Order: sequence, then structure tokens, then C-alpha cells
Amino acid sequence: MDATTEVIEIGAGEPMSAQPTQVQTNPVPAIQEVVEPVQEVFVQETSVPAVPPPAEPSGSLALFTGYANIGVGFIVLAVLGMYIAGLGIWAAHIKVTGRDEGIEWMERAVSTLFWLLVILGILRFVQYNPQLAMQIVAVVVVAIGGWLAIQAVRASGEGDDEH
Repeated sequence: MDATTEVIEIGAGEPMSAQPTQVQTNPVPAIQEVVEPVQEVFVQETSVPAVPPPAEPSGSLALFTGYANIGVGFIVLAVLGMYIAGLGIWAAHIKVTGRDEGIEWMERAVSTLFWLLVILGILRFVQYNPQLAMQIVAVVVVAIGGWLAIQAVRASGEGDDEH
């Protein structure tokens, strides 16, 4: 696809030449012919199995998980403060029987940090797999609803001993 036009050259003081000369007016196609094979070779040499990127969070679910992440961050700061306070209590009461209270504070702080890590993992899963997370929530809600229905039927049947 060469875009060419015929041009008649007119020189200074020379008579007009009737021989047309071809001049390329759009050099981009010629450049593209050279660049495209290079791009194809590069893509072929570096191709790896396609892994889809995580879904971009959007909507109210992303807003909820964002605020939840911020809240968990504040709680982590508070728990770290609690651990440091427990360490201080323990250090202040090394030779006194009150040091067990400091150890209890540190134990509570560590267990709270563990649960915060679990919550952060769940939030990340919900944030990057919203459809699957909502399907899991739907199954859990249906299961709880079924269990409640069964419990209601059993409770209503316990008072009837007429059989």
C-alpha cells in the first residue's frame, strides 16, 4: 500500500520536464512494514502463559473493603500500642507478682493481631474476587436460612404429641 503521487519537477531556469517523478507522500506505511515484524517477533519470544489480572475493585463493595482496610489499620496501631503497654507493665513489675497482667496484655495483643491478619486476608479475597465472594456469601445465607427453617419446623412439631 504505497501512497504515491506523480510530481513534475520544475527547476530554476530550466524548461519544464514532462517526465513525472514518484514521490512518497506518506512514509508511515513503509515504517509500519518494518516495525510490525519486529513487534511480532518480540511478542512471540517473550510470550508466557496468560494469567488474568485481578479484577479491579469498583462500586460499593470496593468502598466497603477500603474503609474496612483503614479500620483494620487503626486497630493494628491500637493493638501494637497495647502490646507495648503490656511489655511496659511486665518490665515495671519484673520482681513483683503483677507481671502476669503484662503478660496477659501481650497475649491478647498477639491473638488480636492474628485475627486481624485473618480479616485482612478475607478482605483482600473479597476485594479482588468480588463475584466469587458474593457467591460464597449467597450459599452461606441460603444454608443458614435452610437451617433456621428446619429448626422452626422441629420446634413447632415438639408440642404436638397427638400421634
